[in-house]
Amino acid sequence: MGDRVKLFLKVWGGVLLNILILVSGSSLILCSNQNSITLHNIPLYTSEGEFKEGEQNFFHTEYPESYYYFVGKTGFMESGIYDITVDYDTYAYHDFYTVSCDCEGDGSHYPAVYAEPHALDSLSNSLTFRVWVNSRLENLNIKIKCGTKGGEIFDLSEGSAFYVDKIQISRNYRLTVLYKGMKLLTLLLLIDGLLFIFWNRRQILDKVRDNVYVVIGLACIFMVSSISVIGNFSVGHHDVPFHYSRIIGLAEGMANGSFPVKIQPGWLWGYGYASSVCYGDILLYFPAMLYMLGVPIIHAYKIYILLINAGTLTISYYCYKKISGNEYVGVTCSALYCLSITRLLNIYLRTAVGEYSAFMFLPLVLFGVWKIYTQQSKFFKDGGLFLCLGMTGVIQTHVISTEMSCIFIAIAVLLMIPKMSKQVFMALVKSVLATLCLNLGFLLPLLDYATDTLRVFAERKSYGIQQAGLSLYELFSFSSEAIGEWKDSFEGLSGRIPESLGIAMLIVLLCTVIAVFHGHVWEPAARREFLLSAVLSGIAIWMTTYYFPYNRLAAVPGVKNVFASVQFPWRFLSIAIPLLVYMTCHVMVRIGRVFGKQKLQCMLLVICLAAAIQALYCVDMLNRSEDMSQVYYDYRDMRNNSWIASMGEYLLTGTDTSQAGLERDVVGENVQISTPERKGTQIQVACQAQENAKIVFPLFAYKYFQCFDIETGEEFLIIRGENNRIEVQLPNYYQGTIKVCFVEPWYWRMAELVSLFTLVWLIVYVFRKRWHYEAFYAE
Repeated sequence: MGDRVKLFLKVWGGVLLNILILVSGSSLILCSNQNSITLHNIPLYTSEGEFKEGEQNFFHTEYPESYYYFVGKTGFMESGIYDITVDYDTYAYHDFYTVSCDCEGDGSHYPAVYAEPHALDSLSNSLTFRVWVNSRLENLNIKIKCGTKGGEIFDLSEGSAFYVDKIQISRNYRLTVLYKGMKLLTLLLLIDGLLFIFWNRRQILDKVRDNVYVVIGLACIFMVSSISVIGNFSVGHHDVPFHYSRIIGLAEGMANGSFPVKIQPGWLWGYGYASSVCYGDILLYFPAMLYMLGVPIIHAYKIYILLINAGTLTISYYCYKKISGNEYVGVTCSALYCLSITRLLNIYLRTAVGEYSAFMFLPLVLFGVWKIYTQQSKFFKDGGLFLCLGMTGVIQTHVISTEMSCIFIAIAVLLMIPKMSKQVFMALVKSVLATLCLNLGFLLPLLDYATDTLRVFAERKSYGIQQAGLSLYELFSFSSEAIGEWKDSFEGLSGRIPESLGIAMLIVLLCTVIAVFHGHVWEPAARREFLLSAVLSGIAIWMTTYYFPYNRLAAVPGVKNVFASVQFPWRFLSIAIPLLVYMTCHVMVRIGRVFGKQKLQCMLLVICLAAAIQALYCVDMLNRSEDMSQVYYDYRDMRNNSWIASMGEYLLTGTDTSQAGLERDVVGENVQISTPERKGTQIQVACQAQENAKIVFPLFAYKYFQCFDIETGEEFLIIRGENNRIEVQLPNYYQGTIKVCFVEPWYWRMAELVSLFTLVWLIVYVFRKRWHYEAFYAE
């Protein structure tokens, strides 16, 4: 009892000490008072110095040709998170005026300020953005670039003018305390972890000693796959705007009281965007919550990458170790999987968040199918559970990966019809039903919106998919550049996305040839598994190339849309890689039987080194490109750009996103309206109508938006007006306050309850199974 009491006192003493430090740190932050700052007289500068010949706070292109910029100096500032509001007027339609921040002060942290440039929209007269001041500053310089009439910096049209009314700087105490408190908590947890390791070093060393090479190997794989995250540069390129906007949209939706978030606010001047209905984002709630707590968007996203890398490593090692029965083969397969070129490009070039998140779960899908067909345990079969969990992860992160996975599961089941039994069939059926129930809360809204005039995917065009495919040369090449995008294969390799299998996988294929020639080491069951994986991976590789007949399949009714939604043939590398790694498990085990354990370990080390070298080379080329130089911390106003919705996915057909910026206000006909009150995608406005009155709201008219009188509850019909805006016809001489908001239908809520109930049931099932398992072997 004495040892237990001591342990209890140590644990709770440590907890109380951590709480005391957190409370003290928060109190110090609140005590460092910072008054709000308002700047009125903001001087205009040129490259030669302050410009004193013009009007105060005013710029005009009639001034002598030079580079002009306003600078507002704040004076001394405490560290923290600040909201900066610029009130201005422009006298020409363009967005070439930009505001940015830099700092003055010796002895400050580096970087002293997290800030990005923001465009000052010519159709607005105010902009609010956020900056992070990391240490006390002598001055924060708020710089508004005006450009030149001649065009060295920005090409401003003749007669353009700009007036700065004022700049307001206010410290956001709530976010400052949350953000700094979270950083302090992270530091405390790290110290606690180190102290725990120190105090229990003997027990930990005893456990690690037997698996030291596995621990070192997995740690190296994680470091190599995550090394880009530790730099002060961007970690993505192609789809960064889209996925940053998804994370911020979730944060704003939750801040406005929506959960789960379906129509994300803030997109396209607040018109709302149905990405959460059509694109699984359950994993993005974590970085969204970090952003809500004051973490800059780039840091929240980098933490997400670290977690995905850790999860992918853990899942791949567990699955491939179980399949091979060898922990060292499991480490090598994890290296092949986590450091594959296509995965790194998805993370650090294409920023394909859905694809690399789904990639984390594909080994579980493969492992589940493998267990269903091969597990011989008489006590219970859990292959269906792994298949259910794996497919749930894929469904909740990337619809296209779900489509590809289902295609190959179907092919595998057809090829294994001779092994079909009642037990296998029931396991597959139970897994499918459990998966559908677990994901009904996402699938039902998706199918519901897919039946509307909604572009759930980009425009369905099959022609052009085939010519984007890879050549055999590209599959087996070692790329010398890391920047690229979709490009016709007959236009040459320059500028094409550098997808390939990589050098490490080529070594594996050579080992495969050697293993095949030693047929005596293959058991019949292992030979069948190897042949099945070789056939499936061969089909997947074929589908990544321009040799696969996508254009001919476009003529087949019903097939066109399936393959058109894939968009890029190289996406099938996400299917080929886990299958090739599965094949590697069998090959390496047979190589060990042929050449012995020592030579096998040398071969595994060579493969791991090749995978690490190709990964480091690939990410280094990416990080040193100019396309990765722009870093974003706030990003909220960037979502107003018309291109933010990519190719128009998840928008109503006929929507012109560029028009949204010209129609930002609530307007009406034959009606007097008060100043609207807005909260996310909810708009409330008092109105007094005459005959034939209508009100048009700056919201896209997705299904299940409702309009009603807030006092009587009377509902008004919503129609889709010009550019798919919400349009409400009011009764003649109506007087009152109406509210427009999104309301989930009852059957969506029921689907969410079914998913929640299924999740609870699966958790109970797993714990009961574990208890029975331990009791069974205890006997």
